[in-house]
Amino acid sequence: MKIDLNNKILIHYIELSVLIIVILFGMFLRLDHIRYWKAHPQIFFFKSEPLLTTFDGYYYLGLARDLKEGHYTPIDYNRAVPDYPKRPYPPPLLPILAASVSKIFGVSLNWAAVLLPAIVGVLLAIPVFAIGSLFGGSICGLIGSFLCLISFYYFYRSAPGWFDTDFLNVTFTYAVLYCFMMFGLLKDTRRYGYVISGFIFYLLFLWCWDSTPQVVTIISLLPLFIALALFYRPSKKEGTIFYSVLILALIGVFLWKGLGVIDNIVHAIKVIFGYISKEKTNAFPPMGITVSEQVRPTLNEVIAKTTDSLPLFIAGVLGLFLLFYKNLKKSVFLYLPLGLAVLSLLFAKRFLIFMAPIMGIGVGFLCAFIWDRITKPKLAKLIVPAVIVALSIPGIKNDLNLRLYPRDNPLMIAGMVKAGEVTPKDAVIWAWWDQGYILKYWSRRATISDGTFHGGERAVCNAIPLSTNNFEYAANFMYFYVSRGIKGINMLNRALGGDFSKTFAFIKDVLSNPPEVSKDIIAKEHIKPTSRYKTVDDWLKFFYPKKARPVYLFLDSRLTRTAYWWFWIGTWNFKHFCGIHPLYIPFFGVRPQGDIFVGSRGLKLYPADGTLTFFGGSVALSYLLFRDFQKERVYEFPRDTGFYFEVFTPTQYGALMKKDIANSIFNQLFIRLKEQKYFVPVGIATPVYQIWRVVPDSIQG
Repeated sequence: MKIDLNNKILIHYIELSVLIIVILFGMFLRLDHIRYWKAHPQIFFFKSEPLLTTFDGYYYLGLARDLKEGHYTPIDYNRAVPDYPKRPYPPPLLPILAASVSKIFGVSLNWAAVLLPAIVGVLLAIPVFAIGSLFGGSICGLIGSFLCLISFYYFYRSAPGWFDTDFLNVTFTYAVLYCFMMFGLLKDTRRYGYVISGFIFYLLFLWCWDSTPQVVTIISLLPLFIALALFYRPSKKEGTIFYSVLILALIGVFLWKGLGVIDNIVHAIKVIFGYISKEKTNAFPPMGITVSEQVRPTLNEVIAKTTDSLPLFIAGVLGLFLLFYKNLKKSVFLYLPLGLAVLSLLFAKRFLIFMAPIMGIGVGFLCAFIWDRITKPKLAKLIVPAVIVALSIPGIKNDLNLRLYPRDNPLMIAGMVKAGEVTPKDAVIWAWWDQGYILKYWSRRATISDGTFHGGERAVCNAIPLSTNNFEYAANFMYFYVSRGIKGINMLNRALGGDFSKTFAFIKDVLSNPPEVSKDIIAKEHIKPTSRYKTVDDWLKFFYPKKARPVYLFLDSRLTRTAYWWFWIGTWNFKHFCGIHPLYIPFFGVRPQGDIFVGSRGLKLYPADGTLTFFGGSVALSYLLFRDFQKERVYEFPRDTGFYFEVFTPTQYGALMKKDIANSIFNQLFIRLKEQKYFVPVGIATPVYQIWRVVPDSIQG
């Protein structure tokens, strides 16, 4: 049977079929990973429930659970204590999708959250195909959609378990862009259908990416402004009607949000830019540098995580240059997605998700350009997609071999569940901010910080009890913060003259002592009275609150891997704008073998002379400790190296560290199990997790 290549209807059916195949192939690549999950349940499942592969996903999963259980209250009293933020209303799109899928199909919320990114994330192919077709025909669109779905960075952020807004954010960005492009390019009344569709996608985008409506507004409305400024030229009557409706809509927004909405957008963009640029913005540490996805990638990393092929990457760059050259005016619409992609080169690799579609369109345009120049024989055109598929094979293999593991293993999850079982319902569990979402979800208890609330000031407060060496100060500070929070510290800072260095030093002086001693310290300071705190007794109650939620400390193995950052933040020096980066190297399987001890990382420990070797080199120790549940053995060596090696023998866990972090509350509890009155153990499973009840000083009488 001869195929009529001039039959437009047939060609459209072929194009649609190929697009569906591309989408199904992208879905297959993602869902194929579930086979590996089921083959290793000890890694990916907790009590038969799958675990998410991103921390932030547990924020949305928690909202989905609240929706399903009917607990979606306006205020969340178990988050960012004591600020108690409002829950978003209406509830964000992602948890609504998960709750709906769970209810309709009868699957658990955890399964719904694991599968949704893989199933919905492939829909990005549709707007990419549409936009690519506008510039280079269906060949450009099909190749662009294929490459964006297999692009490594977008792939793993739409893989099973990555229950975050990333995959929807990119899809809505390109959907809105396409609609407003069509509004600008069309000359008939169909364009108004596209502008309405564009606003619908904009509202869905706002509903999805609820945490940054200012960014969504800029991303969504910039293509509309481009269309209005450069392309929209209606008749006088038509324009009058359209602009009247648009102006009325703007007036409605200002009446709803107030005239300060523009200032709010500008302020929010400045805050976000300060975070991703890692610039110094106030007295506290720039938290962007502590988050791995905020690190600027190298060019090699960009290539590996977008096209995973140098020839394809070069083809994408050349294709974009050619596209912009051939479509000088129309290509202005692509400045926005191109700018979002370039942010990854300038600031943070998290923006690589926006690079996948634009690079795919670039490659697609170059292929379409070559395709059109192959005339005889027509079947020779198939060489073009064949070459693209061949160049994509290494990237596809990498996608199939991707092993994106849960952020916390089932043993850690068990500890979080236990934390909920051994603590009262109103308890606040103090943990490092990166565990905030997941700990809140599994323990159903309150936390003080998480993936949203971890700004510099909050992070310093979060890290102080971990990094200090004073048990009394740590316990008192935790109760003080849980009751007074950032607002209370800022109020005190203003009363003391506005110098955070002085304020935090004063807080430490006060809370390192019992109230009867601290009363004299407060009296000598002559704090400026406020409307609520006027006398010394008032300020004493401020520091030692009587009515405070019970506090528990949750230590875990993740802290051993992130000590470089949380100890730096907890030892923050406000005058020199820096902290102490500690040395802390964990070792597992530390066990005796003859006269020495061996362990992971090639460890060989010689207790007789206090030396050790491992893959990282050799070290002469100043201090060696072996600890079990009952007693400890200490060996001190006459050296000034400051290197400590400590072992918790029941679980064969050890760590090489410097003296500063060795004497921190974290290490004194985690390895030494230091007996004192301020922290009482209620669950010890070193090195996976520990749960401690915090007992502060209190005002008598």
